[in-house]
Amino acid sequence: MGETYTRLYSLPERLYTMGAPVVVAAGALLKDNRNGNIIVQLKIQNIYNKTIKAVTVKVASMDTVGRTLGEETEYRYLDLNVKRNEFFGQQVPIVVPDEQTRSYSVKVTEAVFDDNTVWTGNEIWEPLEKPDPIEKKIANGELVRQYRIKYGKNSKYLLKQEKDLWFCTCGVINHESELSCCSCHIDRTKLEELDMDALKTECDARLEDERKERERKQAEAAVEAKKKQKKIKMIVVGVAAAVAVAAVGVVIKDNLNKKKLYNQGLALLEDGKYDDSIALFESLKGYKDSKEQIIDAEYQEAAKYEKSGEYEEALALYEELGDYKDSKEKYKEVEYKLHPAKKLCEYVQENGTLRDFEIRGDNHKYTGVSVDILVDQSGSDLSADDKIYITDSDDNQFWVESVLTKEGLYIDIILHFVYNTNGEGTMEYTYYFEQNNIWKTADEQYDGRGTISGRTSIASYQKDAMLTVDNEKMEVLSDPENEIWQTVTLTEGSSAESITSTVAATFNSFQHYLENNTDITMKDLGFNLKEEDQDTDTVQEEAVQKDAAQEDTSQEEGTIKSKDDFIAAYVDHTDEDNDYESGFYYFKAHADEFETLTEDELSSIFPCRFRYYNVNWALGGTTGAGELYEYDAEGNTRHLGNYATDDSYRTREDINPNWPEIDGTWRIEEGKLIRTIISGNQEKQYIVKSLDRDGYYLLCLEGATGEVIAARMIVLYDENNMPLYDFKEK
Repeated sequence: MGETYTRLYSLPERLYTMGAPVVVAAGALLKDNRNGNIIVQLKIQNIYNKTIKAVTVKVASMDTVGRTLGEETEYRYLDLNVKRNEFFGQQVPIVVPDEQTRSYSVKVTEAVFDDNTVWTGNEIWEPLEKPDPIEKKIANGELVRQYRIKYGKNSKYLLKQEKDLWFCTCGVINHESELSCCSCHIDRTKLEELDMDALKTECDARLEDERKERERKQAEAAVEAKKKQKKIKMIVVGVAAAVAVAAVGVVIKDNLNKKKLYNQGLALLEDGKYDDSIALFESLKGYKDSKEQIIDAEYQEAAKYEKSGEYEEALALYEELGDYKDSKEKYKEVEYKLHPAKKLCEYVQENGTLRDFEIRGDNHKYTGVSVDILVDQSGSDLSADDKIYITDSDDNQFWVESVLTKEGLYIDIILHFVYNTNGEGTMEYTYYFEQNNIWKTADEQYDGRGTISGRTSIASYQKDAMLTVDNEKMEVLSDPENEIWQTVTLTEGSSAESITSTVAATFNSFQHYLENNTDITMKDLGFNLKEEDQDTDTVQEEAVQKDAAQEDTSQEEGTIKSKDDFIAAYVDHTDEDNDYESGFYYFKAHADEFETLTEDELSSIFPCRFRYYNVNWALGGTTGAGELYEYDAEGNTRHLGNYATDDSYRTREDINPNWPEIDGTWRIEEGKLIRTIISGNQEKQYIVKSLDRDGYYLLCLEGATGEVIAARMIVLYDENNMPLYDFKEK
């Protein structure tokens, strides 16, 4: 299969003009081999302390010899939420009109910030020079190490000042007016005052301290060696008798030949008596391959320690063995078992971006490295921002964060994974929320915020098990003018249910990301999940890759063999033979086999009342859960209530009386169901497909190019909130 895109041109890196709040970090010119379109893609970085919500760029197209082609193409990035040092635009195609375009120039002409202030410009954008790596000026490896001890372990470059910017040693761009780095917070004057002579003095002092420490350890080792030699003499005298003639207690004579001792050493090695074997081979002082046998005995002993879970002992031996066989690879494997978070931390460190983080519920702030978890939120009213992040070099902890927002609502879900030195760990979960008009009295409505938290063992965590709540707190802004917050009591029983479902959704996204982007498994991280959770096949994020999706779903046929099985995976969620993940796979493989309803058929169904189940696994849909909606005769969409995982039902008023009853509109147009969501000013188009059962249908969300990118199964309900048609498997 040929490539979808052909790269025609690449921009110089880091384009900038004086005073601009952004840097054009990179850019490419691509040809879409499917339709011949010429596409510009830009990667733009915010280097300003304000959050950017919109940016306008102008692209000047040029032919093969650099001649300008026609007018500039203007493009506006909208609905952004880009903070300092974050990137945007790299996934957005800008189609240029002239197919002869073979290079281009670009300039940013406007940036709009979250406080509605605007930066404008129309200057020429030129590339910034790259800062010099530390190693270019400091050739001595120990001096480089000393530099990083002095200025931070993330130090990569020498200080560089250009235009009205300066590059920190960590590589981050800062403005001339900033006295310290916005990322690592190092004082710029310290970098400017770099004294190589003083650095060398500090390095020499450190090396001297390290030499003394080595000598101390060598002295300790010599004492241990003497003890070992004493043990060897005892073994040489007694081992042969114990092994060869132990039953009769024969004493080995002093003239026992080396060949016999060598063979006895092999026998000891075969019996797994590694210490005795090593001692005997050492006494032979190089006879035959006794030195090699010592090394092999140590290797086998390390494997024994690893198998029995004595990881520290195994690590020490594998490290000592160096390049022998696969000792280095074994060292890494054992290290990851001893420190389960280490492999993930290394992955994040290698692939992540340096950012500042804040856990809103307890006001803790961190600086660390993070990677984005790409979650398909199609069909959801919420905007999601999911990340995995770590702080400095701690190998025993990491965070998974899911931030969900919509108008008047902010939810921050944090999963904090902490491991001890034995590899066992705890998952701490925090659910923090802010919402406008969340608390209602007879006379007033108040904004509110709250925190729910708890913890569980990583090894014992199961997705379907109810989690405990250790702490919960909710406050309402009783006096906005004076910013006085009043603590109130949460509804009994709601907290555990809420945190269980949100943790499960965040956990699913995290697991899905690892399975699709890394070689790290949940088992590697210490989880002892059910087999179906551990062995879930990789699913492509992009629904347009149908062939790959069908390949991934092939082995699910044993569970889901029909549309009836598919329905049962959701509505009959007590049936252990079916589950919603298998349903998702089945849909991905058989989407084209579901018949699309005509406009007349749609009109015979809508208006109606229905319950929906998320089919897209990446959305974190839970078997047996879902929301109840009514699409009424006036064209309004009404949110009636929510179902929990145990099929219990709570009305919208019970959940939150301030949630709007009418949250959008609906219409049928050109054979499609069109829904407009008021809160986000969004319009979504659904293809409705039949499940060959009255009252059971699929809402398939269309992407911008017409492909199906997500789905929900809907079940028609009556006014008593019961299914219109009972479902029984045929």
